[in-house]
Parts: sequence; C-alpha cells; structure tokens
Amino acid sequence: DWLLGDCKGGRSMKEGWETKELCDCLSYIKNGANIKQAKGASGIPITRIETLSGGEFHRDRLGYADIFDPEKFEAYILDDADILMSHINSKAFIGRSVIYHKQGNEQIIHGMNLLRLKFYTNLIYPEFANYYFKCAYFRNEVAKIRKDAVNQSSMAISDLKKISIPTPPISEQQHIVEELDLLSSIIEKKKAQLNELDNLAQSLFYEMFGDPITNEKGWEASTFNQEFEVSSGGTPSTRKKEYWDNGTISWIGSNMCQNKVLSDNDGKYITKEGLEHSSAKWYHKGFVLVALVGATIGKCALLNFDTTTNQNIAGINVPSNKYFEPYFVFFTLQSLYSLFQNIGEGKFKMANLSFVRSLPIIKPPLDLQQQFAEKVEAIEHQKELIKQSIKEVETLFNSRMDYYFN
Repeated sequence: DWLLGDCKGGRSMKEGWETKELCDCLSYIKNGANIKQAKGASGIPITRIETLSGGEFHRDRLGYADIFDPEKFEAYILDDADILMSHINSKAFIGRSVIYHKQGNEQIIHGMNLLRLKFYTNLIYPEFANYYFKCAYFRNEVAKIRKDAVNQSSMAISDLKKISIPTPPISEQQHIVEELDLLSSIIEKKKAQLNELDNLAQSLFYEMFGDPITNEKGWEASTFNQEFEVSSGGTPSTRKKEYWDNGTISWIGSNMCQNKVLSDNDGKYITKEGLEHSSAKWYHKGFVLVALVGATIGKCALLNFDTTTNQNIAGINVPSNKYFEPYFVFFTLQSLYSLFQNIGEGKFKMANLSFVRSLPIIKPPLDLQQQFAEKVEAIEHQKELIKQSIKEVETLFNSRMDYYFN
C-alpha cells in the first residue's frame, strides 16, 4: 500500500539525474556462440530467439546441439542478471530484452542472434536497465537504428551503444525496480485469477455434463449439422479502398477466437459495399464461433455483439435452436478441441465446414443448460471486475514507466 500510495503521489526522483550512452555503462556486449542446433539433440542447453518469447526467459524453448563439455564454451555460459536482447528478428521484436536469473547450478550457453549485456554495477542496476529497455523512448530509439530486410530486421551493436540511458543513483534505481516489480506482480496475480475462473467454469461444465466426446452420462446425442446452421464468412477485396475506408461494420478474423466471450472487435471494419461484394456475413449475439485454421484452430468465441467475420471462422447459429443455450454450446466446442488438433497428423491444420458440422453434441435438458449458464455468467461478471482492475493497475504502471524513462 505504501508503495502504491507513493506512485499515485507522483514522488519526484528525477532531480540531479544524469544520462549516459549505453557504451559508457556496459562492461560487456556481444553476440552469442555460432552453434548449429539440432532437433532431438541433448546436452547443455543453448539460447535462441524463441527463448525470449513474450518478454520472458523460457527454459522450455532452449535449443541443443549434443554439447556435454562446457569448457569449450566457458566464455558463453550465462551469468546471473545477464540481459539478453534480440537484435535480429521481425520488426516488432527488435530490441526485446529479458533478464536471466540463474537457477541452481544450471549452465546455459549464450547462442547466436541474441546480444548478451552486462553493466558496470556501480552505474546501472540490471533490473533497472531491463525495465528501461521496455519503455517507449528506447523502443523509438531502436526504430531509428533498425535496418529492415524482406523477412527480418536487425540493428548494429555500434548503433545500440549510442542510445542514452538515465543513470540515477543505484539506490534510486533499486527503489524504482521495487515499485515497478510490485505493480507487475499485482497484474500477474490478477491475470492468474482470471485463469482460475476460466478453469472453474470448465470444471463446472464437466461436473454437470461430463465429457461430450465419451458421453459417459448417457445424454441424447446429435451432431452440429443436425442442430444448427453452420456457415463461414469472407474477406472483401483489399485492393478496393471503398470496401474498407471509413468502414462502420465490425469484421473479425480467427485470431479473435481465444475461448473468450467477445464484446468488441480488434479495430477492423468494412463498409456496406464490402459486405455486399464479399462472402462476409453477419453473425449476431449468441452465435458461437470457431477458428478453422492457423494457430487458433479449434478455439472458440461466444459473441456478445453483432459482427461479420472472415472465411477462417465457422459461425454457429445457436439462437435459432430453442433447445440449446449459447454458453453450453460454447463450452461444448471447447471440450472438442482435441478433435481439431488431430487433423493433419502434425502437418498444417485446416478444418472445413463439413468437419464442424460432423462434430458430436450432447442434448441435456434445457433447464440444466440454463443453470450452467447462470453460473458462468456470474463467473464472467467476476472476470470483468478483475479485468477492470488490471486496466487500472496497467495504467498506473505505464504512467510510472513514462515518468521515469520518457
């Protein structure tokens, strides 16, 4: 509480701060060892670009090259509080950084295409630098030195070293890190609460209805084709500006199918002309959507607003069948996710409308479905309160990041 109060009070800490170029603060900056990693190999793990995915250090996304003796790569073994930064990546992820915290006696080799940064500890507290690398000012500076190619972007170490960084006293840096760590931990805990509520809703479904695939409770069973109209949308030609410019009709893609209740789109709109000259069609509140292709194949959405969609989504007209409750169908589809994952035997996965129409669906009494829906709606209400709280803390976090670094 005292730290949050301090945040809201706008404590002034910037008087007397200096800025230095990164080159004056770094004791070490270097690319990693050029080691060809191999699928199925083992030994000492090696960092790769994917290790930094999402701004976290992922030990489950390390590579291997059957290296068992660390002596040859001793200079590349990571130390606690090293910062890894992506300097060859897609445009959006250049400059992404992660601070490495060693666990036990583990040994991890610093691999290619990631920079390893060490700071003079009397000038820069590593955790402070890692927050700085996430701020808008640093991101803008990276954009200035970034060199874009067809499939990836890069930046030169010499250019990176010229970017400036604030250098308040170490004690102030540590206080700032405490503050930002606290806000970050609050956000993460609240996100964990959302996951727990999602798990609760899923558990309620299985408790009340069992597994729809095995149907161990012996409900009457049917298929989606027998119960609902199932269709897909379309995409207006992107070559025609009149189909997109100043559009007011919501249009979403399969990326929005994330096993969530949808109350808004992600900013894409088409015009009336675009709707009339494409296969895009309206799906209304209470429809259940499922992604047919890509990273979200088999994931669903329950519409809480009216929208059109692209061709990579199947829309299921649940409101047209009075014997089914949308929340029940929404969770039924989530329980059928494994059937989508079995498509293609590990190859590129794509479902079609025939596949969705053939999916099984159990038919428990409507009143039991409605009881389930009431419980889920209460859970969704709690989730909305938590989401609002997350937004408030994120606003405060961004405000403090802006104050200290921008």
